Amino acid sequence: MAVNTWDGAVDTDWNDAGNWNTTGVTDRVPTDADDVIIPNVSNDPVIPDSLNPTVNSITIYTSGRLTLGNNTVTIDGENGTRCLDIDGQWTTTNSTVVLATGADTDIAGNYNDGGGAAVPFNNLTINASSRTFTQLAAVTVAGNLTITAGTLDTNSSTNKALTVTGDVSVTGTLTGNAS
Repeated sequence: MAVNTWDGAVDTDWNDAGNWNTTGVTDRVPTDADDVIIPNVSNDPVIPDSLNPTVNSITIYTSGRLTLGNNTVTIDGENGTRCLDIDGQWTTTNSTVVLATGADTDIAGNYNDGGGAAVPFNNLTINASSRTFTQLAAVTVAGNLTITAGTLDTNSSTNKALTVTGDVSVTGTLTGNAS
């Protein structure tokens, strides 16, 4: 497992190894073994359309920005207890995020640079048998929410809102709260 931190040294292209600082190995484009960190830098990363990357986790620091493009972005692990921690901003138009971790994990963030808005998704798919994804932040899905395996828990202890504009398909479990 490596931490792969965006530095944007070359340009905004996610798929250019020269834009990454990978701990413990030669700098590389993130793989499914990498915890991706997006800090606040001049060149914000953009994932080229149809790349469809898989990473271990994503953390976006305050004032950091990531554009997902027209992709399916799969997150198959967690950094600590979180698969996602979005404190900066990400643009998810035309994308699908698939959460497929091997352990129970959290969706966290103080989205929008500390403003506390809901963490946005275009389409969100939960696909991890016997795993629970707990919301530690409000979540908005502009497109479709699909839970094929596993549980999305909206966290009754904090009543974080889950708003879905499109369709909801649940063959796994959706645990609601009082929000």
